[in-house]
Amino acid sequence: MSPGTPLAGPLVACALLAGCLASSVVEPAARGVQPAEEQRVWRPAASDELPGLYSSVSIEGPAAAVLREVHYWIGPSDSQGGRFTGAALFAVPELHYEVLEGRWRLEQGALYLGEDAASARAETSADLLRITGDEGTVVLRRREP
Repeated sequence: MSPGTPLAGPLVACALLAGCLASSVVEPAARGVQPAEEQRVWRPAASDELPGLYSSVSIEGPAAAVLREVHYWIGPSDSQGGRFTGAALFAVPELHYEVLEGRWRLEQGALYLGEDAASARAETSADLLRITGDEGTVVLRRREP
């Protein structure tokens, strides 16, 4: 880069300024880039541990192209299953919420959210619930009601 190049001045100024700054160590929690989370151990969910209030922490797969966040309240179950309600923030055609509600049931690790819903694999790890279906995976964190 020649001295007449428009970026030469700012680059030289940054280099000089960097030499004037004191070095310091940033605490791990304050760093912008966090280390990868430890490997979680996921296990099939049981009906009695699903009830609660959840919010999504990650959405992966094809669903991530249209979903921005998901919130669920999953009620207690009986022999017929339980009730659920929630909201999903969609990005297409423009940002909007859609309300979700119905009955849920869990059969041999397969979660059904709605009477006509396709099954999804439900797994838990500490305060997280992972739901994996044909359209992707949603990881939800349990919240205080």
